[in-house]
Amino acid sequence: MKRVLTLILTIAMAVVSCKKEDSNDEPYNPDGSPITQAQALEIVKEDIDQYDLVYASKSIVKKGTSFMPSLSISKKVKVQHDSWIVIIDSDPWANGGRKWIYIYVDAYTGNADDDSWEWGLPKNEDIDIECVKNDLSKYAVSDEQEFCLESLMQTKAVTSVSNNWAVIINGGANMESNFERYWNDCSLIYKCLRNVYNYRRDRIIVIMSDGKSESLDRRHLISGGYSSSPQDLDGDGTDDINYSATKSNITQVFDYLGGHVSSDEQVLVFVTDHGATDNGKSYIWLWNDKLMSADELSQEIKKINVYSRKHVVMGQCFSGGFVNPLLKACSNISIATAASANQESNAMSGLEYDEFLYHWVSAAAGRTSGGTVVNADLNGYDGVSVEEMFRYAENNDTQNETPQYSSYPESIGERYGLSGTEFGYPVLSGPYDVSSSSNDNRFELSTLPSVGYSVVWTSSGNISVTLVGQTSATIRNVAPEAMEKGWVQAEVTTPFKTYTLRERVYLWKPGRHVSQNLITGSIQEGAFSLPYCVIGCNEYNWDIGCPDYRNLQDNAYFVDFTYTGDGNPDPYHVSVSFDNPLGESATIVKYYE
Repeated sequence: MKRVLTLILTIAMAVVSCKKEDSNDEPYNPDGSPITQAQALEIVKEDIDQYDLVYASKSIVKKGTSFMPSLSISKKVKVQHDSWIVIIDSDPWANGGRKWIYIYVDAYTGNADDDSWEWGLPKNEDIDIECVKNDLSKYAVSDEQEFCLESLMQTKAVTSVSNNWAVIINGGANMESNFERYWNDCSLIYKCLRNVYNYRRDRIIVIMSDGKSESLDRRHLISGGYSSSPQDLDGDGTDDINYSATKSNITQVFDYLGGHVSSDEQVLVFVTDHGATDNGKSYIWLWNDKLMSADELSQEIKKINVYSRKHVVMGQCFSGGFVNPLLKACSNISIATAASANQESNAMSGLEYDEFLYHWVSAAAGRTSGGTVVNADLNGYDGVSVEEMFRYAENNDTQNETPQYSSYPESIGERYGLSGTEFGYPVLSGPYDVSSSSNDNRFELSTLPSVGYSVVWTSSGNISVTLVGQTSATIRNVAPEAMEKGWVQAEVTTPFKTYTLRERVYLWKPGRHVSQNLITGSIQEGAFSLPYCVIGCNEYNWDIGCPDYRNLQDNAYFVDFTYTGDGNPDPYHVSVSFDNPLGESATIVKYYE
């Protein structure tokens, strides 16, 4: 189910932009006593009725009390008068953003005219908050979806043990903000890596909220309760969480990877979390309300061997702001994010997983959590690359978010999946040099998809192409000059993308040729030259048909000399003889008036 957030937020903004009716300075209660919480909630009932998740302070908050919203980077809020604070989570599906509506109800007058948008619940030990409305149960999935391990094993992509690595990160921020779905996201990818791709347990490093602590750290949005994050992510009876989500632990992990990941291995970095943005920079929230910027995380990932492949997948709000810092810091990297740099990301309608991450993992696993088969192989190479995982997630994401993808080099995400095995990639091959005397110079396409592709052949005007089936063609040199460059191109279209493959060709005509185009230079300049240097040409013999000069350089595609005469010479010619790379002799002559 796709929620129409635009309408909701429009209504919300209309609510918070208007003062409550009948605001005055008269006591709300005739005896002048402070209003109760129940009275405060009744005063803003019209606002509360529009939303599913509402909180309120347990007691009156004194004038001058200051606090920071829990997911705000720097903003401080000061209560302007003794108030009941009513807080509406306008979008429980969002992983951050300015979505909490704060309404301050004056404890004596009942005026409620200081509505504002904030970034999370208040962070102040003196402000005790409780949930006063939770209607999220109507979105709950009837039977909790879990990866069916038996069906998951049927999609096993790797039979031997994989030597690749993975780092799974859930910062969580704090107990109130560490939603159950973040643990679910981590569990999904962990099961996928272990049971589909056969990753070694000791090469999957899990960094999650408060780590191995048994304290309450996980919040259940629908039920309203709390629990300690289970240590076992895949249900096999073994604890899987390694570290709490702190900067020092993240640094320790990537220091270790920097010394242990070899150039022929790859690392998956999987992030589910709250995100933040400030002054155009994106962050992830770590445990105990700490932040890690995109630049900081990029420098950690940079520690991994520069030649190792790195695939980063991020589900938090404003995750698109990590793309450029990662590309700047790292090579051999692909990046997929749930949202753009200035956009919130969202949970699925049932709040059980993050929408983008759920579809990404489903594509990787070949199954949804309920066991439905998923075929994300769009290019026909019998395997799912990380770029195909992104395309599948992007195409199936129904929430109000814009997934982002980039890689460097461009093809790395297309050519590799989580197995680390290189997938096929169309290759065009053929002769580098072509003579006008030959008519059977064949170009071939190889490593093509098994099915579902088409090919269009084209060439430069000095090359004639004759098709020999869809995957090969013969070319003929129809160039008018003795030496020219040309190209042959095959455009291979698959359901995934179009590959444009172009190969350069040198074109040769043996014999003697009078040309006004190929030789450049003059007596006055002291140099003559052919258009380009070609590997395989030899025995360049230059002849300048006039007296009064002395060669300084010869036997190359150019000649330098010193002209010793006075004024302009009489009409003269320049010629150069050579053997082209095919062993054919050619002479090019140019006449100067």
